[in-house]
Amino acid sequence: MDIVRRPIPAVFNTLKRLLFLSRWQQPTDNGWSDKSVTLYLSTVNYRSLQTIGKIRIRWVDDLSSHLDFDSATRGLSVFRFPTFCALNTLRNSRDPVFDGITRALFRADNETTDDGDLVVRASQEILMSYRLLFGQKKISRKAGRAELERLKRRDSHYDPLLDVICTQSHDAVVTTLPASLWPMSCRDPDDTLQEEDMYSAQDDFPIFGLRLAKLQSYNLRRQPNLSHVKATPVAPSAPQSKSAFQVTTPIQ
Repeated sequence: MDIVRRPIPAVFNTLKRLLFLSRWQQPTDNGWSDKSVTLYLSTVNYRSLQTIGKIRIRWVDDLSSHLDFDSATRGLSVFRFPTFCALNTLRNSRDPVFDGITRALFRADNETTDDGDLVVRASQEILMSYRLLFGQKKISRKAGRAELERLKRRDSHYDPLLDVICTQSHDAVVTTLPASLWPMSCRDPDDTLQEEDMYSAQDDFPIFGLRLAKLQSYNLRRQPNLSHVKATPVAPSAPQSKSAFQVTTPIQ
């Protein structure tokens, strides 16, 4: 009966410690080296993960499972309720109970960040990860639409914000959604969403960056080896400043 009288965040923190070790083999906010890790859009976008890594999306209700990757099944867990994260970024809309749960799940043992900032930061990183996986590249937005259609058919509690954040272009997202949804490092001086081809795992995704880095590493190991590809001569039709040889590489 003691557990009934304990604060909800304490109960969740206890649950986190009791989960199987493999469940937390890709932790958040821990395990960084001093060397910066660069995340490349060309490698971690969903179309690349799908075609090269043969990775499949597993939509989950568990916030702490977001971006968990099981290499044995090639399943990538993605939180399916972005509206919950969007509300967390709006300070006046947050519920203290959920704030406590988020802090219990994502705060590291040596965490010194303000608790309120941690809740906002975790939510912003999750929202930005949808853009990185699906929204930034046209080919991934198309693959994302197909994935979301399958989710809609089997999910009676579908979150419509997924359609906006995963399948809309940058300009459409900027005009539809508030800037507060995105990490400060992913905004320009005008406080507008700024999307790049490369991100810093430590600076742009300090909580979920390690999971993204491990996902990228998995996909890179499955890139085709081009060492055996021979250069194909191309007959020049006009004087060229560059070598008249080209190598066709897979689309990422």
